[in-house]
Amino acid sequence: QIRGDGYWRYESAGAQSITAWPKLAREWLGADGEWLEFEDAKGGRYRAARIEGGRLEACLFVAPTHELPPRAWLQGLFKQESLKPEERLGLLAGRAPAGTAAEGTVVCACFGVGRERILSAIKRDRLETPQAIGTKLQAGTNCGSCVPELRALIAVAGR
Repeated sequence: QIRGDGYWRYESAGAQSITAWPKLAREWLGADGEWLEFEDAKGGRYRAARIEGGRLEACLFVAPTHELPPRAWLQGLFKQESLKPEERLGLLAGRAPAGTAAEGTVVCACFGVGRERILSAIKRDRLETPQAIGTKLQAGTNCGSCVPELRALIAVAGR
């Protein structure tokens, strides 16, 4: 459970197979509003988004692997007043539309901050410590397991 800017993000993993994702999604996320859904029961994939008044209110991604849409992209969708058609398709496809800025490999799992975004901020804002990165991007401010990698990225960016 991670608190974001205007949302909560929950990530979980398990080996139990669930077959009633549409019903469970509505119990967890609320049944009101417009629903976008994709289900591949054989492949073990389910994606859903609940939209009210054009705004993304909740989404759920289920997959047999750890692959998820870029967290930063999803976080940005919650801040928008309304979703564009390509963003709606991206939610159904489980990936950001082409042309969306790439985060890179996730470094901070708690806040979904990617390598490229961190390197860009280090260079652009002349960040010299993991604490400075945390202030700017939140990376490294929760569990702290990514702090050694943040230090390594500061060293790489300084070369």
